[in-house]
Amino acid sequence: MCLPHSYLGWEKSWSRPSENGHLNQTFDQAFTDLFVNPWTDLVLDPTNPSLNLPSKVLFPTVASDVVAAVNFAKDNGLEISVKNSGHSYQGASSKKNTLLLNMNRYTHYAPTGIMDCDASNLGSTVAEDLSNQPCLLSLAKNKSSLIRVGGGENFDKVFRAVIAANEEEGYKYHLGGAAGTVSPMGWSWQGGLGGTTGG
Repeated sequence: MCLPHSYLGWEKSWSRPSENGHLNQTFDQAFTDLFVNPWTDLVLDPTNPSLNLPSKVLFPTVASDVVAAVNFAKDNGLEISVKNSGHSYQGASSKKNTLLLNMNRYTHYAPTGIMDCDASNLGSTVAEDLSNQPCLLSLAKNKSSLIRVGGGENFDKVFRAVIAANEEEGYKYHLGGAAGTVSPMGWSWQGGLGGTTGG
């Protein structure tokens, strides 16, 4: 599930079943459900139709695991949902009756992924194998280094990699970001950037 909030395991983060998106529920009912008596029979009932959890979960570790999962889902008529590593306040990282790919165990690059970029060694055009592209992009943004982060790593793992590198290198790296439970991918593409000016 996403975060410790139990209600994120339910459609629209609310365990009370509704055919019209809770448009018929009063504020008093919502307040009671969410704050006064959140552990009702609705929450404890595994047959509640509002339960919004995947039916199967897979933890890929390498790209071939993902390929096999996609092929399996295609062959068996399953939808796929993906949890990169962190959380989603909207519960968008899981979907009812899907094959969930939880990327938390996917290859972690951050511990060895910090790279210093030296303009004198790069040239000015992108190499055919794209090997110099990350540094060229970083230098174009006036950043002299970068860190490679895998799709299943969250900021906690990235922060720890930067701290370890700074202890060796004399505290020369700075990293933006937000909560340790958020993945850099989700932060960049979904809910972040605008919310944390340090990024």
